[in-house]
Amino acid sequence: MPPAVFAPYELASSSRVTYLVRRSPFLSGLASMRITRAGLPFMRNAGIHRKPTTEAAQRFGHLATRNVVRLALPDLFQLCLQNEIALEIDTDPGFVFLMDMNRSVWGCGLYLQPGRLLNRLPKRMVQELAQNRRNPDIASQP
Repeated sequence: MPPAVFAPYELASSSRVTYLVRRSPFLSGLASMRITRAGLPFMRNAGIHRKPTTEAAQRFGHLATRNVVRLALPDLFQLCLQNEIALEIDTDPGFVFLMDMNRSVWGCGLYLQPGRLLNRLPKRMVQELAQNRRNPDIASQP
C-alpha cells in the first residue's frame, strides 16, 4: 500500500495489538496514560507474523498492490469450509488479502509454500458463508 495512505494516522501499541489512530494535537496529552485500546485495531501478533485485522483489511485492503489473492465465491466457500486450499501464487509466504472477483476484501488468509492457502477469516464470517453456500448469488460484500 502506498505509505501516503497512512500519513493521517499514528500507531499505538498494546502487548498484542497495534491500533491505528487519527493524528490529533490531543494525542500528546495521552502519552503518559496507560491505554488498553485506541482507534482501529490494525494488526495482531500472530506467531512470527503480524496479522492485519479483518477490520483493517476491509478498510485498506483494496489499496494493496501485492500479497492479494482473488478468489471466485465457490473457491472462497471451499477455503472457509476446508480451512485450507491448494493454490500456487507468486508471493512470499505470509498473510495475504482475500478478495472476491469484484475486488471486495473479505479479510486475510495465510499463504504457506508450497501452494497452501489457510483460512484466517473470523469464525462468524465462516459460519455465515457456510449457511449461504448453497446460494452462490449472495452479495459479495463481507
